Amino acid sequence: MLDFIKNLKFPKNDKEFYELYIQTGYKQYYTNINNEKTAHIIPINGMSLRIMDYQTQKFIYSHTISENEFNYLNHTLKSIERSVFLKPKTSTKKLKIELNGKKKQLLSYVNELLLNNNLKHNSTYLLIDDYKTYAINNNNKYVSSENNIYFSVEYEINSLIYKFRYIMNEFDDYVLLEKFQKAIHKEIENSKLINTLQTDKYDLIMASGQPAILFHECCGHLCEINKVINRKSPFFNKINNRVGSDCLTIIDDKFKLKKSSNLDDEGNIKQKVNLIKDGILENYLTDYWSSKTLNYINTGNSRRECFEQYPESRMFCTYIENGYSSFNNMISNTKKGIYIKKLSDSYINHKNGNMISSIDEGYLIENGKIINPIYGCNIAERFSSILTNIDEIGNDLSFDSIMCSSDSGNIYVEIGQPTIKVKNIQVYQ
Repeated sequence: MLDFIKNLKFPKNDKEFYELYIQTGYKQYYTNINNEKTAHIIPINGMSLRIMDYQTQKFIYSHTISENEFNYLNHTLKSIERSVFLKPKTSTKKLKIELNGKKKQLLSYVNELLLNNNLKHNSTYLLIDDYKTYAINNNNKYVSSENNIYFSVEYEINSLIYKFRYIMNEFDDYVLLEKFQKAIHKEIENSKLINTLQTDKYDLIMASGQPAILFHECCGHLCEINKVINRKSPFFNKINNRVGSDCLTIIDDKFKLKKSSNLDDEGNIKQKVNLIKDGILENYLTDYWSSKTLNYINTGNSRRECFEQYPESRMFCTYIENGYSSFNNMISNTKKGIYIKKLSDSYINHKNGNMISSIDEGYLIENGKIINPIYGCNIAERFSSILTNIDEIGNDLSFDSIMCSSDSGNIYVEIGQPTIKVKNIQVYQ
């Protein structure tokens, strides 16, 4: 099936970019919603062809992989003299599969665990990606693999909704159940002590690791070149300008948690990039063609979920560099604040810079002491205030992984930060 690409070569020149992108594999979906268990598979089997020059961007994909189909795609694009995005009339369908083995046991155990603790179960999702990519363009020919397991459970404690999410690269039902069990026991204990919170300005102490999702949104996405050149980012034309506190350095680099070739989806090696250095915006995230057209460095950030999507510049592992402050001093020096251990559902309006982020796990701080947990609270602030109001950065950098959604699909990314103190941020309940 793939023999025809062995001798395939595209012309090497700076005026046109050719790319053939082939994927084979599947996505599996295992769900339990309202105690109805289902299992489906979506075949990932097809190829796309991209041809670009300085005036046009042409893209077409097909669910057939063959030399004849490639020749047809190539002829079709070359006969069109304008930018175009073409797709087949038919789409890949979900196929029902038998639910059995460890996946079925996992769904049953989750339901049983919640029932045994008198908790309401809303939904469980287990999503598995497993596919290979074969790609060739003007500059590279490469093969890569993608293996991601995404597990999420929504449940209720005293009519309050909680969400558990976890990502891994190899399926291990024991690890998933162990982490889920610890999470619900902690939430049950916290639910007995929940405080109400007045809408006001608070100092935020953000724990190392997972809360970096906030900076993934309020810095990482705003540095993606496709958003910048379309003027959907407040960072447009802001290189070498101050955008954050002078203690803030944000980096996008190779993956830290996942074993990977760290090639982007154009076969380029991912480069370490200072997005913000000491509060100054230094770089955007780019791919091959944007770097050519803008006369900018190629940072190796071309990414997409599958062959059906047009690639964009997207993040790999975006994190805040270590500082020098200690966790204990940050807490003890905070009169009125919130200690945040977990955030979710972060959103930024790219036009006006307003941000909202839900606090999944947080604790009130009063007079230098962490007291009772809070629930149902949200950060609502301009992204610029969050970046400029960073007051202290700890030295306990750690990393986490999330699935990131954008126009080029849902992709695996990593986030990281040490403990951080951000002063005077609006929080409401």
